[in-house]
Amino acid sequence: MNDVLVSVVVVTYNFEEVIVETLESIKEQTYTRLELVITDDNSTDKTIDICKKWIEKNKERFENIIVLENKINVGPTKNYNIGLKAANGKWIKYISDDIMSSAFIDNSMNIVNNNSDIEILFSQSKSFFGKWKDQKFGGLFPENKDLFKYNLSSEEQLEYILEGCYVAAPTNFIKKSLLEEVGYCNEKYKFFEDYPLWIKILETGRRLYFNNEINLFYRRWEKSVSYNNNDYLNRRQVEFHRDYFNNEQKYKIKDKIKRFEKNLEIYRDEVIIKAGNKKQTFYSKMLRYLQPSRYKKKKYKYGILFLLLCGVFYLFKKI
Repeated sequence: MNDVLVSVVVVTYNFEEVIVETLESIKEQTYTRLELVITDDNSTDKTIDICKKWIEKNKERFENIIVLENKINVGPTKNYNIGLKAANGKWIKYISDDIMSSAFIDNSMNIVNNNSDIEILFSQSKSFFGKWKDQKFGGLFPENKDLFKYNLSSEEQLEYILEGCYVAAPTNFIKKSLLEEVGYCNEKYKFFEDYPLWIKILETGRRLYFNNEINLFYRRWEKSVSYNNNDYLNRRQVEFHRDYFNNEQKYKIKDKIKRFEKNLEIYRDEVIIKAGNKKQTFYSKMLRYLQPSRYKKKKYKYGILFLLLCGVFYLFKKI
């Protein structure tokens, strides 16, 4: 069972407060043959020093250790690629500042060893806030309503993922050969290492597989990318959506209503960018009510009312 080398790629940037928690969760894996790859994106704090001190104390735990330090900040997607390409394991688990259950890799290897078709596997995850020791937990992801999608064909999974990403990206467990085949993450999207990658993988005809055990705890805190780069992140998200859902015919969502919802979502994001803040304008707030696939029906009704009001306002302007 432990005859295959597994690489754990840790992608860091200014994680001095929490990186030891993540590293400890890797050290405590019940699976023995591990390679540790740390790729740091030019942190301005003591992250890399802390990592090196920790490695010095725990180097005997790992079969191989690689530490990579970017001379300039290249962004998450390229930083992921640097670590993924350097990894020597047959299977790769990449992670940033999250916490793995001690049996994460053992559980994953048990599943892939019993099904040779699996080249990419995801698990259930649970969010937590701040530091691991505080044990402030949130909800589960993915939600139960999305689990049936993992039993579908790759073509059906692709159709659903174009409508909205249902994958808990931090729970990834991927075969290195698959990453090599698809060309790793698309570096055009600086803050989107995951979503375009899942689409590329599904295009090859591979399915996304799922393990319903909680194997990872996803950290939410003020230093995550989504907290620090909202404006840039939203701009890249819109750029990605425009590329995939408008410019390339093969990515157009087949269902007309769902395609309308996706284009509405893209338009809402553009409005939010212009507003400069997620909650700044009345208009951007109201546009949130126009996403029935993500919000309650009550809000959808408000969205319809809002559209009617816009129509009345437009008619009055004409008169």
